[in-house]
Amino acid sequence: MESIRKNFADFLKYRSEAFSVQNLEDEYGFKLPPVYKSFITQFEGVFGDIYIDSQEELQTLTYYEYYSEEGENLFFEDFLPVDNIFKYQSNSDSWVEHGVAPITEHSHGGTILLGIKENNLDKLYFEYERGLVLIEENIYSFLRNLKFTFEYSDSKKKLYKNWGEDFWRVKE
Repeated sequence: MESIRKNFADFLKYRSEAFSVQNLEDEYGFKLPPVYKSFITQFEGVFGDIYIDSQEELQTLTYYEYYSEEGENLFFEDFLPVDNIFKYQSNSDSWVEHGVAPITEHSHGGTILLGIKENNLDKLYFEYERGLVLIEENIYSFLRNLKFTFEYSDSKKKLYKNWGEDFWRVKE
């Protein structure tokens, strides 16, 4: 495993077209906070990769590590598509109660949560067994503490992509 610190925003995918969340906000009845909204109107997400192993299971090839000031590290593979932030917000009673919505995904569990209520707008949390823990004041401070990680193994030397696929496969 190799971690590298990329320059701020080197790992972000810029949007190629103008983007608005107004229709989603109207449909789901809540608004995204202003700092996060400015982020998602400029960026689609982060660069990361997965692959399908010989058992047809998704495996992580690259992911991001967030290092908190307390020294804890959290992992995620990508930001959720914006419409899924709205769709998944009500998936957990705890998320509804605390006024947060998921913004990242990780195939092995865990997510970064965005504050969407007046008392926690733009704050980022992680949900542990002990409850929600504030990790950053906004998405930009969160991004400053990310490291990009390559997950190496012998099987990953056999990776390939078929034309038009957005994931890797392992050659047997």
